[in-house]
Amino acid sequence: MAAWEHCKMVDDRLLYLGAGLLENRSDRHLTERGAWDQIRDEGWELVSVVNDPESGKLVHYFKRPRAETRS
Repeated sequence: MAAWEHCKMVDDRLLYLGAGLLENRSDRHLTERGAWDQIRDEGWELVSVVNDPESGKLVHYFKRPRAETRS
């Protein structure tokens, strides 16, 4: 069974979801173009886009196979 990593992008911020304490994953602030380039280059797949009711901003959710299952 495949294990997945998840992240979300809000404006120009990439937020890693479910990163464990021992994982070296920090959220990143990039330019909007830089965030999209980073997502593409790291092999993330767009899963969903939702409107955040509090801020009114679009939130993009992504997934990719965990590093140990990627080839």
